[in-house]
Parts: sequence; C-alpha cells; structure tokens
Amino acid sequence: MPEPRPPAVQDPSPLRGFAGTITRSRPSVLYQLGLAVVAFVMVLLPAIYVGLILLAGWGVWYHATSHFSILLRGGAWFGLLLYGGPIVVGLTLIAFMVKPLFAGRPSASPAMALDGEQERLLFRFIERICRQVGAPLPRRVEVDCAVNAAASFRRGAASLFSRDMTLTIGLPLVAGLNMRQFAGVLAHEFGHFSQGAGMRLTYVIRRVNGWFFRVVYERDRWDMALEAPARAAGFWGFLVLYPTRGCVFLSRRILWALMQVGHGVSCFMLRQMEYDADRYECQVAGSVAFRETMLRLVELNVATSAAYAALSDSWRAQRLPDSLPQFIVGTSTDMAPEVREETGRRLAESKTGLFDTHPCDTDRIRAAEALDAPGVFRSTDAASALFRDFASLSRQVTRLSYEKDQALPIQDANLVDTETYLRETSALRATRALSERYFGGVSTLLHPISIGLADLQPLLGPDADLAELRSAQERMKAVVNRARYAQKQQKQIGELRFNAENALVLLTAGFAIEPARFGLKAATPGAANEAIATLEGERQQSGAPLVEYSARAGARLRAALRQLNSPSRARRIADAQVLQEEVTRLVPALEVLAPALLLLQALGGKLSPWQMLLVSRGHQAEPAKVDAVIDELAGELRGLVGQVTCCITGISYPFPHARGAITLDQFVKPDAPSHEEHEALFGECLACLDRLYPLYEEVLGRLAQIAARVEETLALETAPGKDVAGAPARDLMDRLREVASRLGPEALAARRPPAGTRA
Repeated sequence: MPEPRPPAVQDPSPLRGFAGTITRSRPSVLYQLGLAVVAFVMVLLPAIYVGLILLAGWGVWYHATSHFSILLRGGAWFGLLLYGGPIVVGLTLIAFMVKPLFAGRPSASPAMALDGEQERLLFRFIERICRQVGAPLPRRVEVDCAVNAAASFRRGAASLFSRDMTLTIGLPLVAGLNMRQFAGVLAHEFGHFSQGAGMRLTYVIRRVNGWFFRVVYERDRWDMALEAPARAAGFWGFLVLYPTRGCVFLSRRILWALMQVGHGVSCFMLRQMEYDADRYECQVAGSVAFRETMLRLVELNVATSAAYAALSDSWRAQRLPDSLPQFIVGTSTDMAPEVREETGRRLAESKTGLFDTHPCDTDRIRAAEALDAPGVFRSTDAASALFRDFASLSRQVTRLSYEKDQALPIQDANLVDTETYLRETSALRATRALSERYFGGVSTLLHPISIGLADLQPLLGPDADLAELRSAQERMKAVVNRARYAQKQQKQIGELRFNAENALVLLTAGFAIEPARFGLKAATPGAANEAIATLEGERQQSGAPLVEYSARAGARLRAALRQLNSPSRARRIADAQVLQEEVTRLVPALEVLAPALLLLQALGGKLSPWQMLLVSRGHQAEPAKVDAVIDELAGELRGLVGQVTCCITGISYPFPHARGAITLDQFVKPDAPSHEEHEALFGECLACLDRLYPLYEEVLGRLAQIAARVEETLALETAPGKDVAGAPARDLMDRLREVASRLGPEALAARRPPAGTRA
C-alpha cells in the first residue's frame, strides 16, 4: 500500500515553525542488547507455560495407559473413581490451560481514518516530524476521542518486519494543546519507531505482558460453568469437581507467577524506552514545552473523568454534547482552582514504582529539564488549525464514540450544541455547590422536603412574611450542627441495617452465612430480626434531628419562594417573573418526588437482597427454596415500582429532555426494556432509583438557588455550610451498583472514559 503523501505544495505558515533539525542518536549496543534479553525472556515465559501443558498431558496419558489395572481392584464405583477421576481432572486442567493460549485481544476503541487529500496540512506536518525524528511515515492516520496519541503496527504482528504503521490521534489532545505541544507529542510517538529493532522488541514485550494480564484476571463462561456445578454437586461430584477447580486455580497461579516475572523483567527497559522517546519530544518542542505538555495532559485526564461523570448524569435526559473533544477541553477550563491545586500536588508527589511501565511525570519532567533543549518547532498556534474542519470532524468522531464505544442509541435529538451543554453543566455545578451551602451540607434525601404551589401564596403581608423568612432562616441554622452529626450516625446505622437485612433474606432462603461478616451475634433469622429491630430503634432516635432539620429547611425554602408572589417584594428582585414561572414548573415535581423518595428507600432495601439471591442461586443445594424467596421479593418490588409510578404519573418533567415534553412516569421508563423477566424488573427498579434521586436533588437545588437569590436581594444572609460527604441514600445506590455489577444487566453497564496514559 503506498504511503499517503499529499501533493507537494509550498509550506503553509504552520510548517514554517520548524527552525533547524534535531540531532538523532542511535541507542547504544548495551541498550539494544538489554532489550533483546528482555524480549527473549518474555518469549520464553509462554514457552515454559506450553511446556507445563505438555507435561500435564503426558501425566494424563501415563496414568491412562499404566494404571488401567485399578479398574479391576476393589468395588466398581471406587475403582472407576480412582482411575477415571484423575483423567477427568487432568483433561479439564489441560483444557483450561490451553484456553488462554487462544485468548483474543480486547476490542479497540472506534477510530476514524483520515484522508490525506482532505487533510493535507496535517499530513505535511506529520511528514516533517517523521523526517526530524527519523521514523517511517505512517500509512494510516486515525482519530478518536481518547486523551492520547499512539503509533502502532497497523496489522499487529503481521506488520512487525515492515514499515506499516498507524498513527492514532486523540482529538481532545488536538483541542487542548497548541501546535508546539502537539508536535512534541507526535515526536514522542514517532521516537519509539525511530528505534527500529528496539520498537519491535518492545512490541513483543508489551503483547506478552498484555496477554498474561488478560488470561490471569479475565473470566468467561467456562469458568462459570465449572464453578456452579461444583457448589451444587453431591459427594461423588465433590470428589471430582473440587480437585478440578483446584487444578484450574493452580494453573492460574502459575500464570500469575509467570506474569509477575515477565512484568518485573520488562518494566525497567520499558521505562528507558519512554525516556528515550521523551528526548525526541524535547528536541522537537523544547524542554519548557515538554513540562507544559505534561501538566496539560494531567489536566485533560482529570477533566475527562469529570466530563464522563457529567455525561452519565445527562444521559438520564438523553442529552449529550455533540463534540466530546470540545466538552473535555471546556471542562478543563472550568476546573475549580482547588482541583488544579490538588492535581499539581499529586503530580509533584508522584514517584516511579518498581513495576511501573512508565516513569512518573515528575521524573520525566526532571529528565527533560536536564536536557535543556530549546526545540526546533516554536509555533504556539492552536493545534486544531492543522485540520481542515476540526469542529465537524470532532462531531463525527464523537457520534462514532457514543454509538460504538458506549453502545448508546444516538439520534440527532440526543445531541446538544456543546457550548450550550457546557453552560448547562456549569450552571448545574454552581447549583449543586450553592445547594450544599444553602442546606449546610445536610442531605434531605431520607426526609425529603415537600412544597406545593398553595404553600407559596403570601399569608401575613409583606413585612410579616419577611420576618417569617428571617425566623425560619435562624431556626434552620440553630439545628444544622446536630443534623450533620445525625447524618453521620445515620450512615453508620444504615450500613449495619443493610447487612442485617441481607443476612435475613439469605437465611430465609436457606443459605449458611458467617454471622460476624453481617454484624450478627448468630447465624439465625431470630438474631437478624433482633439486630434489625435494634437498629431501627437507633435509626429513629438518632434521626430525629434530621427530621426536624428537613422541616425547618422546608419552612425556610417556602418563606423565601413566597416573596416572589408578593408584588412589593418581587419588584426588588431581578427577573422575578421569570423566576416565578420556573418555580411554578419545579414545585409540582418536588411535591410528588417527596413521597416517591420514601417508597424508593423501601425499594432499595428490597432490591439489594433480591439481587444477591439471583447472583447466589446456583450456589444453593435447594434452588426451589431460593426461588420462593426471589419470587416473593420480586412481587414486593413490582408493587413498590407501581406505587412510585402512581405518585409521579402525569407530572411534567421540569427540565429539557431529548424527547421534548414528557411526564415523570415516562422519564423513569427504562430506555431498552428487557424481555427477560428478572432483567426487566431490575431495569425498572434501577431506573426509578437512578433517575428520581438525582432529579429530586436537581429540583431542590434549583429552588434553593432561587431562594438564595431572593434572600440576597432582600439583604438576608444565606446559611454558611460545608460539604459533608456520604449521604445515606447515595451510599445505598453505590452498594446496589456494586451488587448489580455482579448480576450484569445491561442497564448498569459502566461508561468509562478512555485511557489517557500516553504509550
């Protein structure tokens, strides 16, 4: 395949940023010899593993051919067990040892190939850097949405002895770096390939390391198929299946030991490869630009995590930004100062570990500064100027990432202009921060605030209503400290009760449990019921300040919002009519969400043990007994979902949604209902929990923001507060997700940001 060289044209202005050429140095003979030794060891380790397989096969063959006389001795069943058991165990062991040899590579993130004719300037830029570094020109250039860039063999091992390379560019890098920094990143990647044999040896090292990691830690249907029968088998099955599982465990420990040896042997040389590639980056972009780039990459990676968390939240309304690169860079720009300081502190304190494949950023920056290289490329224009139409390309790649990488059913209506989306997410963060301060860091999820439109009508006259607001504010402040302490107690009690209720369900289903693990005195239903009753009493007693606080916080909120309906007060408040209309839209949702959240607490308490039974059903010798409890809990869950739906039916969803005007009961319907009974019920329960809790916080937060604006306008001090982590309802959701991850319904598929570590 010919290299994609664009037609020769006069150097455009970005290419005039090159001033001179770099001095290339070949790796030392000792360095290349070290790589060769490491590569030899890495190839030898799988060979040792294959030798162990052959040894196990010889053992089975020797037993089968030399010990046939065992069948003629003793009883028929006993002789068959002694002769056939080792054969079954041995063949199963060999099968499980052979299986990793055919483990496939994980699927790569979706990428889009660029046309050299359409992206002439970019391809000329890449060609100039390749000439500077002495690396082969890539035959394929791809772009994706990772905060990363990578040069790789296009066809894997088939391209190992050719110049067939692929360059993959993460568009968030392009959006977040200037040309000088971007040129340095590309020089780093091509620097690996300028090493020739060294890069090929490194490819072997990385592939073997990756293979060991996958086969040691990944599990598949074979493993599950062996585990479930072993737990439910009778005596004779126990004698065969458990030794088999023991042998499989042994094979994995052997693989783990080989993996540790290979990883330890290769890490030092891999780190040297990174230092060598860093030297190319410094010579092209300069040591100062190298430091700037490393710091910028850390910021972009932190922003990526925050951006994907925001995407997870906004998908509840099926609205996503149309350009992930722009959104990630916008998120990094809007990063709080304290986050930047913490990121810088962690970077300064980072240290390189013995088993790290990359040096830590601090060591890399120190080595780059020691070079004191001025660099040969100086342009600081935006790197996106190298692309013909970067904005359009970003939108195309973003949609590909949503559809392929995250498996989302994207339609045009789901995509929102990124600038608009950034403003919305920034406003939402501000709302949450102000809500934390307004409510003094106390969560009202367990005792939700309810407000009706009738509660917001003026009662006593302007002056009396204002005095009531001042009084409500002071009364709320008076109990905030007790409420914070009570919230911590409720969290501890909630965890203990969560464990006790799970234990009770397991015991009812006939499982044997370790009482200490669940905080019980004995492994009996009576002990579990006693613990639950005790904890319920403690919950009610310690939760009294939270009940009082929610009542007082609700009174303050009502009194503040009531001012918007007072003509004399509303005249002093900017955009009072707009705020009043927003309150009218939000309050009906809050009014129905309050009773719905009380039902959600019961639903969450039932959902967790139900999930646990579904996961553990195959481990019980009496599945019928477990099924009876599962069916009983399923009936209760359906009833609770029905009650929640009744609470919210017909009430308008108060925020923008991809489907336009919808009601709350439509909002909580799963996006892709399952036809499997248990998965369908799980999806309905999770949709209620995962959407209504955040919706309550968002509605209440926006109302608190409006109330704070009213109070500020009327010269009333807003309540100071601090963040208090660990709201009990959020803890419950975290535990439900942990259990659900073992159940594995698609509704809970984790959306993770792409890796941002530079190769």
